[in-house]
Amino acid sequence: MGQGKRGQVSMEYLFVAGLAFILVLPLTMVTVWESRNINTDVAITQTDRIGEELINSVQTVYYHGYPSTRTIRLYFPQYLSDITFDEHRIVFTITATGHDLIVIREAVTNLTGSLSSTAGIHTITLSAQSNNTVSITE
Repeated sequence: MGQGKRGQVSMEYLFVAGLAFILVLPLTMVTVWESRNINTDVAITQTDRIGEELINSVQTVYYHGYPSTRTIRLYFPQYLSDITFDEHRIVFTITATGHDLIVIREAVTNLTGSLSSTAGIHTITLSAQSNNTVSITE
């Protein structure tokens, strides 16, 4: 076999390897992007579930009246960045992929208190107050 044939085989090998790289790179980028989107969707779903459980517990405590108290344990997801109480609303802020997403849940009564937004399991106490509000604390 001559020198020219070996050179041709090497060039063909480089061409095939380069083509494979060009095809795999966009596929990898799409996979990473979709993985981030899935994580964000999971955080939104978990936060919505947290809001639903909190509101159900708030209503139970509120309708049982003062001095009713209830303790629940909830898992807060990684991208949950803030939880605030605005009169009768719980406002969750999720920060993922450079955007702030807001999840709002409404209760039948005014809410007071504060919750940490750190990821992990939280033990939360809900207490009916004598002024027809519900206090939510950790």
